[in-house]
Amino acid sequence: IKTGSMSRARIKFPFGEVLNLESSSLVVIDPFDEEGKTDLKLVRGKLKARNLKMRARDVAIAPRGNDAVFEMSVEEGGVKVDIYAGEAEVRANGATVKVAGGQTVDIPEGLAPRPPAAFTAPDRMTRTAVVKHKAARTAEAVTTDIGELDVDLKHLPVGMTIAGFRLQASRTEDFAEILLERVF
Repeated sequence: IKTGSMSRARIKFPFGEVLNLESSSLVVIDPFDEEGKTDLKLVRGKLKARNLKMRARDVAIAPRGNDAVFEMSVEEGGVKVDIYAGEAEVRANGATVKVAGGQTVDIPEGLAPRPPAAFTAPDRMTRTAVVKHKAARTAEAVTTDIGELDVDLKHLPVGMTIAGFRLQASRTEDFAEILLERVF
């Protein structure tokens, strides 16, 4: 799944998991990893997710319980994980740290995760309010058919033009071989 500079993507999985991909991001979905399970890898950019196991570079995040909401970003020099709600384990280079809601952890490239730290007070208040607001709206924003465009106009940035969206699927990360392309 690849998003352009002015686009985002949201995917709801059958068991309630949610993946929100920010602009200029790329997630590779491998339907079968070595354990026969779906593998999701953030190659570049940023995502927000609920109850999904994710990887980015040499970092893996595994939510504990079914209420984990987190943000993961691939940055120059490493990966950053913010846990908004619930708890997750973050693993990298042979080390594992438990990260609770309201905490952030940096993982420098090639190194173990740094100790988790609390969000700063204003940052934490903003993030918590956004998560609570989005959680309240989740039940309302259910799309049953990929052909339907579900847009919440109240939460779009002012001045943003809605022209539609393009869906592409590819077997390769560079999208050299397009298997599906639809414009809505």
